[in-house]
Amino acid sequence: MEHFTQANLERTVGENVTLTDGNGVAITLRVDSVHQGKLDESRWESFSVTLTDQEPGRIPQGTYQIAHENFGDLPLFVSPNNETQYEIIVNKERK
Repeated sequence: MEHFTQANLERTVGENVTLTDGNGVAITLRVDSVHQGKLDESRWESFSVTLTDQEPGRIPQGTYQIAHENFGDLPLFVSPNNETQYEIIVNKERK
C-alpha cells in the first residue's frame, strides 16, 4: 500500500490497470480520475479512484488484486458506480 498514493494514482490517469479476481480471471480497466477525500490531510491520506470498463457489468463489488507498474500489485475493494464505472476509496494514515 506504500506506493498506492494519490500522487502515484494521479500519474496513472488515462492508463490501464489490471484487476484479477480470486479465480485468476484478469480484466483491464482505465483509470479515469482521482479525487481528494475529506479527511484531515496532515494525518490521513484520503482519495478516490474512478475506473472505467469498456464492457458493462463485468465486475461485481468485491476485493480484487489491482496491478500497475506505478504502485505494484495489491488487494483493494472495488465498488460499481454504474454498469461500466467503478470506484476505489482510500483512507489511510500517513507515516
